[in-house]
Amino acid sequence: MALLFDEVGLYKVELTTESDNGCRATIEKEIPVYAIPEADFVFTNECEDDLISFSDSTRFNNESIFSYSWDFGDSTGLVSEQNPKHAFETFGLFDVTLEVESYKGCIGTVTYPVKVYERVIPNFTPVPDSGCSRLYVTFLDSTESITDRDLKYKWYYGDGFSRFDTAEYTYVNSSGT
Repeated sequence: MALLFDEVGLYKVELTTESDNGCRATIEKEIPVYAIPEADFVFTNECEDDLISFSDSTRFNNESIFSYSWDFGDSTGLVSEQNPKHAFETFGLFDVTLEVESYKGCIGTVTYPVKVYERVIPNFTPVPDSGCSRLYVTFLDSTESITDRDLKYKWYYGDGFSRFDTAEYTYVNSSGT
């Protein structure tokens, strides 16, 4: 016989037997039903290869957690820290699961999707790539984004100047000619 206890508490279960001769015997046992920890965590979405901080926010009636098990959904293996940091090697959506276990063996689990953004690697070609002062250079952007994200550009020209708006620059020698 199986019985499901829905509430946390201490239950007294009694069994009485009676033979066909009318002989009776009774036994009583207490069955403790323990609370299940409410696993939870917080994080911020980041770019691929950035360390993401995962912070345990499990609720468990002021009791301690015995163990933590994190599965980052990227085949890197389980981690047993309470508040781990993890870097995803590629971008995408990953189901991250936290499993917590109480000292009584009760297990709570939660899974959240973690969005890891593409890190776009910049690339360009200077035209011309060398010359004499006053050198006017156009920088041809060849940056590619697999996810076709809108990109913001800031150009640093190597002489202390930078601009957001253009990929063209004139280099002059230190005398200004």
